Amino acid sequence: MRKVLLVEDDPEQAQRVEKAIKVCFKDVSVQRIRTEADFYQFADEIAADALPDLVILDVMLPWASAVPDFPAPPEEVKRDGFFRAGLRCQRFLADNAKTRKIPVVLYSILEAKDLRDDLDVIPEECRPLHLQKHHDVTPLLAAIRSIFTRR
Repeated sequence: MRKVLLVEDDPEQAQRVEKAIKVCFKDVSVQRIRTEADFYQFADEIAADALPDLVILDVMLPWASAVPDFPAPPEEVKRDGFFRAGLRCQRFLADNAKTRKIPVVLYSILEAKDLRDDLDVIPEECRPLHLQKHHDVTPLLAAIRSIFTRR
């Protein structure tokens, strides 16, 4: 069974994407992560355990859930804020030898021109695919199909 890691804080968007993936790909399980801090916590498990076949990353994510004992954000998060959270997560994957080959789709309301400077500094072999979010998830499903076909 193939595994997709969906990093998305918006419950409606996550539900729409997860449902579409499960309908379109019968052999895919989807695991959802909601925050940047949860991503880093889970990333250690990813590297130690079975790698996902694909990571779908929202770009703008909160650092942590609003709970009384949530972890304080690192300096980079304080400086850059939630507008670059998914890019930090992607860079984290790219910097780890075990996870750098995992295909990543940045799925965001931000347009490609908004992310150009961030994406241009990523080495070509680690560069994620960028897709703009839309109520129609057909382009995302086509990208997933293409990624699965190449693997």
